[in-house]
Amino acid sequence: MRAHPEITVVFAPYDEFARGVKLAVNELGLTGKVKVYSADVSTADIREITEKDSPWVATVATNPAVVGAVSIRAAAIAVAGGDPGKQIIVEPTLLTQAALTSAGVTTIEELSSKVPAFGRSGAATATWIPN
Repeated sequence: MRAHPEITVVFAPYDEFARGVKLAVNELGLTGKVKVYSADVSTADIREITEKDSPWVATVATNPAVVGAVSIRAAAIAVAGGDPGKQIIVEPTLLTQAALTSAGVTTIEELSSKVPAFGRSGAATATWIPN
């Protein structure tokens, strides 16, 4: 006897693929047998991830506003004669179904305030650049 039923895991590289897998899982009655993980996030994704019994259990994403801020800081460092580095990595944030539900996140606009890691990055900083 198995302690846990066999679970199929699907990784969707974009949210639209995850949405399609979620739809298929629901239509085929496979809820509870398939877990969906993805990359990317939107308000529509948050709604689908946090639905009761949703097979879409997590996504990973970066905040476009944070990516933009990091890019501007890197450019400022370079213009000032500094070296922002050959690679600048903006760490993505893991957004799980449980964390989104627990934080009460319902829209993309709420993510930065309710999931602080989504709203900041320590990449490309300098003491003279204000937070």
